[in-house]
Amino acid sequence: MKALLSPSGRTALAVVALILLVALLYVATGDVKRGLQLTVFIIPFIGIRLATLGSRFEKPAILIASLGIVLACADAGVRLFLRHVYTAEPMSTFVLEAVANTSTRETLEFAKTLWRELLLWGGLAVSVCALGIYLLLRCRAGEPLARRSLRISWRILLLLLTAAAILSFAKSSWRSHYPIWFWPHWQETISTLQSEWKNAKAERSRELSLARELITRTENAPQTLVLVVGESTTRNNWSLYGYARRTTPKLEAFARADRRLQVFPSAWSVDAATVGAFHSMFTFPLDERGIALREAGELRDGMDSGNLFAFFHAAGWRIHWISNQDDIAINARYAGWADKPVFLNRMSGRTSVSLDESVLAPFAEALQDPAPRKLIVLHLIGAHPHYALRYPASFAPDWGNDRVSEQLKNLERYPWVMIARDQYDAAMRYQDEVLSQLLTLTRENALLSGNPTDWLFLSDHGQETGDYINRAGHSPRTPAGFRIPLLFWSSDDAPRIPTRRPFRADGLSPLLLSLAGIHWSLENPAENFASKDYRWRRPAISAEDPELPPSEN
Repeated sequence: MKALLSPSGRTALAVVALILLVALLYVATGDVKRGLQLTVFIIPFIGIRLATLGSRFEKPAILIASLGIVLACADAGVRLFLRHVYTAEPMSTFVLEAVANTSTRETLEFAKTLWRELLLWGGLAVSVCALGIYLLLRCRAGEPLARRSLRISWRILLLLLTAAAILSFAKSSWRSHYPIWFWPHWQETISTLQSEWKNAKAERSRELSLARELITRTENAPQTLVLVVGESTTRNNWSLYGYARRTTPKLEAFARADRRLQVFPSAWSVDAATVGAFHSMFTFPLDERGIALREAGELRDGMDSGNLFAFFHAAGWRIHWISNQDDIAINARYAGWADKPVFLNRMSGRTSVSLDESVLAPFAEALQDPAPRKLIVLHLIGAHPHYALRYPASFAPDWGNDRVSEQLKNLERYPWVMIARDQYDAAMRYQDEVLSQLLTLTRENALLSGNPTDWLFLSDHGQETGDYINRAGHSPRTPAGFRIPLLFWSSDDAPRIPTRRPFRADGLSPLLLSLAGIHWSLENPAENFASKDYRWRRPAISAEDPELPPSEN
């Protein structure tokens, strides 16, 4: 234990060199923050080595510490290979589905094809591992650091590393990325995915049979329906809705030039998280009791016997799914209905750097599909935290000391919350650019093809950026977590929906079925946002929002 608090100069130097070496290996994956977090994994192993120097437990401690270094280097090597060869990470849908769908023969063929890359990144990881173990062996009991300043510096470093290790292992969101937790969970996820695939065919067959049984009539005229689903976008931060910063200049210009773009000021998600929001938007109860419960706001989940895309498939529509967000649950549940789903993002979680402009080319291609009736769904990454990764540098305006900044200061928001607000608003400015291009492509295609076309945008849920509480992020307890934008453009010159009508996102399925001319035996005009008989029902959300209108009788 003495060597831990007052090591020899050689030992202290070996420890610092070892930590830096592993850190550089992880940082080489391209994610500096995650790399430094993962480096903390080796701290307890190094501590075990130092604490047993010169004792009878030294040899077992060397084995334990060496195991920690091997695990870290192997983990980093896999991440390096995936990042530099596929621009992917282990928990991405791309990797999980590839592994889950790979046989032993295909694995050998894969290794034969990419042996150079495997040798490069594997060799780098093995080299770092060997050097790390050598540095562990260089740690020896000896005379402590001679200079008092060095001893104090060592103990400060030791305190910081210990605090980081305790925090990281105590915090599940951090600990879950460490090799001894991450890879067993990774294997479990693959097993779950394989199991889901086995059941998916039967489940889709059931949903399709149910849809075919319930559909009473379909309109067969050519039509294009475009649904754009944003991510973590609150209407509070759009200048199109009156926000002080000019975050949506392109959409504002489009709305002025083309009156067919309708902007709805009163729209709410019924869930503040992605999976729950998608569930509410794309599934719906198919019995009268379930419908009554939902109308009363008593129950939203668990009534997923109706899948929107099963209805479109049963009605003979061609379905396109273009996604810039890696989400296993959503891709498995909904994207599987597409004929050829397009997944553009191979990085899961918050560290993904795939920009939404990547959807433009496949979207333009989908518009050219000669199918007479087609539904094109685009799932954007929008403003999914981290906000700073959701726009290129050219879309990072200096907002300066404006009215928004002054308001946040008056609310005594933390500096990092104010920084997050600036980044979030920059993401809104970039999203404005992407949405305006999607709208323009849609309008041009409608003009050239002559096909009736509807374009709809909404976000899965909102985001808190310091308006109501002193933090930024997903928020099920504040209005901003549920307030979403809703835009509708139609090639039809006559506006179909009163703009002041309030909307709840779990009414999306009845709306889309209505726009597509798909009628079914249990449809209720009061639930259809586009119907003259629409009746607003106040959703039972977990935040108090004074802007929510009361239910209509």
